[in-house]
Amino acid sequence: CIRDRGKTMARVARAAVLRAGGSTKLLAKLEGALGAISAGEMDWPSAKIHFSAAKKHFADVNDSSAQSRLDLAVSLLNLGTVLSSLGEFEKALSQMQEATEIWREAFGELHPKVASSHYNIGLLHFQQDEHEMALKELETALSIRKQVYGERHLLVAETLRLMALIASAQENYEETRELLEQVLEVQRETLRAEHPKIAFTQHDLGSAFFDLRFLDKARHHMESALAIRLQALGPEHPLTVSTRVNLGLLDVHEGDTQSALAHYQAAHEVWLKVHGPKHAKVALVLSNLGLLHLSMEEPEKALQYCKDAIEAQGEEDLESMLCMARAKLNMGDAKGSLALAEKTLSLMPPGESTPELNFHLALALWETNSDRERAIALAQGVRDHYAAVAKRYPKRTDELDEVATWLQARAATP
Repeated sequence: CIRDRGKTMARVARAAVLRAGGSTKLLAKLEGALGAISAGEMDWPSAKIHFSAAKKHFADVNDSSAQSRLDLAVSLLNLGTVLSSLGEFEKALSQMQEATEIWREAFGELHPKVASSHYNIGLLHFQQDEHEMALKELETALSIRKQVYGERHLLVAETLRLMALIASAQENYEETRELLEQVLEVQRETLRAEHPKIAFTQHDLGSAFFDLRFLDKARHHMESALAIRLQALGPEHPLTVSTRVNLGLLDVHEGDTQSALAHYQAAHEVWLKVHGPKHAKVALVLSNLGLLHLSMEEPEKALQYCKDAIEAQGEEDLESMLCMARAKLNMGDAKGSLALAEKTLSLMPPGESTPELNFHLALALWETNSDRERAIALAQGVRDHYAAVAKRYPKRTDELDEVATWLQARAATP
């Protein structure tokens, strides 16, 4: 109600200024206010229109004062953020870089605005999987923030956390853990124990320890995150549900299928209510349910869940297709499984695959007796990949053991 009233007032004021031929700077500020309201409503197309108008008005101001330049920088940053939300990354980057230059000219390099701008540009590169470029921006932001605020500041922790997410995306799990532990240490010094930001870090640390296969520590951090989120956000909040999904993954790994089932079913119920039946998060949990029923030796149920996941996603995706292929193989339909696996491979960029898909292709090729030489070659490549992972992370041997055992058994087959 307050937001609607603010939007109405800003529109009325804008109309009055236009009729009176009033200040261009005032028009710019009114457009900026309308843009902020639209962004708060996640109405990105309207926000783009208003922030673009604000930028144009500020650029047209016949005033070379420092404040006018700073007002323009704010409009550029706001427009860049909205363009990023619309997926227009190149345009967003251009706006943010221009804002950075204005702030650097006004304040010098060692200023919070300059640091924040580098952080935002780093986040933009991260969203495009441009990890090295993201890290370069974040290292600059981190250096400035440490000099401005000191080592033990929440903005320093914020920067370290994004660097940890990049390390995780690059499968540098030990570095991820180290960075997140630094973040948690700062947060515990400055925030109350049940603060939602601490839950974010606990959640991510749990994932890092899971990737390293320190399962007890993974569970400790995930359960700590869940306790905070249940208290602060309630059981049906999407963030609470995301932690339950991660606990479900851990349960599957430890063989507690009933606990995993409870977590996944709760997640499915909430995400269905929040997002409706056609959403990526609904598809994710349906795919997880499919994989869970595979581990429970219920391939028919698994197959149906994976089909439902594709319907929820709205397109064929790697996880769901591979789940269907595995279900068909477990049901004795090796030819159908191979066809699905080959189709899944065709969905990927030329020359790319994943260890999971390659190993399943090896299984299906062997069972159909269609190309056992290719099956062995694929499995050996997967074994070598997992051997490198196990060398780097000594506790993470489960994938290697599975593939090596299969190859050893095939070597004994005439």
